[in-house]
Amino acid sequence: MAWRDEYRPGAFRGVPFHLKNSSSTGGRRTVLNEFPLRDTPDTEDMGRRARQFSLTMTLIGSDYMDQRDRLIEALETSGPGTLMHPFRGELRVAVLGDYSCEESTEQGGMARVSVTFVESGETPRPDSVVVQGFAGNEAADALEEDALSEFLDKFAVVGWVSSVAEEAQGMLGEAMSAVTDAVGYAEGLAGDAIGFAQNAAGKIMSGGGLLQGAGSFGTLMRRLTGSAQQLILSPGNLGGALLGMVRSISLGTGSPLQALRAQMSLFGLGSRAKSVSHSSRAGYQTPARAQMATNQAAVYTLIERAAVAEAVRLAVSKPASSPASSLASTSTAATTAGQIPSTVAISGGQWLATGAASLAVATGATPHRVNGVAFDNRDQAVEIRDQLLEELDRQQLTAAPERYRPLARLSTELIAEMNRTAASLVPLAHVTPTKTQPALLLAHRLYGDARQAEQIVTRNRIAHPGFVPGGIELEVLKNA
Repeated sequence: MAWRDEYRPGAFRGVPFHLKNSSSTGGRRTVLNEFPLRDTPDTEDMGRRARQFSLTMTLIGSDYMDQRDRLIEALETSGPGTLMHPFRGELRVAVLGDYSCEESTEQGGMARVSVTFVESGETPRPDSVVVQGFAGNEAADALEEDALSEFLDKFAVVGWVSSVAEEAQGMLGEAMSAVTDAVGYAEGLAGDAIGFAQNAAGKIMSGGGLLQGAGSFGTLMRRLTGSAQQLILSPGNLGGALLGMVRSISLGTGSPLQALRAQMSLFGLGSRAKSVSHSSRAGYQTPARAQMATNQAAVYTLIERAAVAEAVRLAVSKPASSPASSLASTSTAATTAGQIPSTVAISGGQWLATGAASLAVATGATPHRVNGVAFDNRDQAVEIRDQLLEELDRQQLTAAPERYRPLARLSTELIAEMNRTAASLVPLAHVTPTKTQPALLLAHRLYGDARQAEQIVTRNRIAHPGFVPGGIELEVLKNA
């Protein structure tokens, strides 16, 4: 095919022109580094150079002045435009620098315009950065919302014989006691979180409601009025109180890691509860006893769902930059929780006077957020991830088909978030010093940095930093 068959009429921004000649430049942005006393240089390839197209355009005819003015206007228009290059086809270009327009009396009725174009490409955009914990928090919110909805569908005492309400009240006391015991036995849990759990459980059962002693959640809990008898008559209030109590554990201690351990101690809480007998003395199952068992399962399922959601939230959220910011975040969460409207809409048109932060997700109000755990090493993050996945797998196996999706979504987000976190952490290693020596010396030998002595002493609970015992295996950070 001859070149004339591929030749196209030239135009820029729709203004036609005749091409006299054209040239183009390109290449690589190569940086040459030359060093003293070295004969061989070094080069760095910084990418492709922007392609430039230099054109000399001819405008001819009785109306060439009109053509010239239109082309000049196109060249002076801001932003990139479309160039129909006679040899290269359609290009998206911008005018580079100046243009020149040549006219003479010897060649009347004609103007030559010389200009250089450069490919415009795309406007650079900021690199996208995944916000740590965002997807995990969204999945945790969805699971808690679904768990509360499941609780409302199953828990009921209204319309049943009085023994159902009595059993529910006693079972609620046992559940609160179990939560208190589990939290109390959690390793390293701060006393303020334990005190809150004991206070909250005692006030529910004593008829005072969750009104006082809730620490930073005092504003939220004052809205959850009524005794145990009143709470069981309103499943929405009861569910909000239970969910709020589990959530408060995440904010009830200054250490997110201690709060995480407390939440994990609630895993499988229902399996440790005293089961309700399904059969009467006559040997057959009554509807009332079946509802008692359903109420018990609803309470413990809500607690376990909330516990695993909060545990994942603590594991994937961004850690506080300092203790001061951690306390500020806790205070802010408590304050904003009190701003939630006192009524919220529940499925089926039922309105509940809770105003609890536990329902903030459903209403679009201020979301519940916490400071995450600052993992010390990769092994710790992987271990926590696997423990949380094990609990999520267990709950997925026992969940109803319609309740499976939120659990599966939380598992997916947990894996993605924790894998990113673990990849940025230093793995653990084990060393055995041959003789007793100061921690400063050991740190210098291991890392070439004596400042790492503190982490060696703290991690291995060495009594005196001047005497790291020899012959004993130590746990240290690898390549810290």
